[in-house]
Amino acid sequence: MIAMETFKVVPSEGAVVSMIYDTYSSGWQLFFGAIAELLEQGKFVVLSNYNQPLRTLFKLASAVGIDIEEELENDNMAIIDVFGSKYETYFDIPNVYYLQGVVDVDTINPKILFIFERLQPKFRERGLVRAIYALEGATFMFGEEETLKLINADLAHKSKYHPDTIFMFLMNSDILSRRFIAWVSGVSDYVIVTKSKLEPDGIIERLYVVRSPDEGFKPLAFKLHVADELTKERIKIEKLF
Repeated sequence: MIAMETFKVVPSEGAVVSMIYDTYSSGWQLFFGAIAELLEQGKFVVLSNYNQPLRTLFKLASAVGIDIEEELENDNMAIIDVFGSKYETYFDIPNVYYLQGVVDVDTINPKILFIFERLQPKFRERGLVRAIYALEGATFMFGEEETLKLINADLAHKSKYHPDTIFMFLMNSDILSRRFIAWVSGVSDYVIVTKSKLEPDGIIERLYVVRSPDEGFKPLAFKLHVADELTKERIKIEKLF
């Protein structure tokens, strides 16, 4: 799905990953590409959707070759549709969960944890990935300070009850404050940043791996290419020397 050369997009067990992109970059595709790779490894992915109507989310994921509806039907994935819960846009699709009642900062985490209790038989033997799409959507609903508190509570729960869970956060740097991004990056094991530059002949994109727990790691820079048509390697990354 993604040709990464020396950089592996798939994180280690228990890792917290932050992917930071700007408005015109393809970084959001890396997020879905990583989900595709983790699904291929046999992980059970729970995606919390804060940003888009569900059908729009399906179309975005299809850009990197993920058929989310098929993964849901095959019991490989679940979606907690916070956006749909907040704005009362419901779909009768297998493994799509909605939050009952009012969606607010005081009740959202207990409601989400209740869903995870129901999902435990699906991920107990396979390993769990929690993918948050995306933090700017969460801050739009709850504000940055409250969202940071929710993240802190989630990570504390993970460390106690599900230490092998992989957390993936997606963030748009043009929407969120530098303070917010710095805080989330600070609690992440991997930090991946994509930046775009608009030129007369097209968009130039760069990818930077600025944090990794791997021994001997040094920050890395790559060129980021997106294929014109859907191919097996939709996203290609070329290391800069």
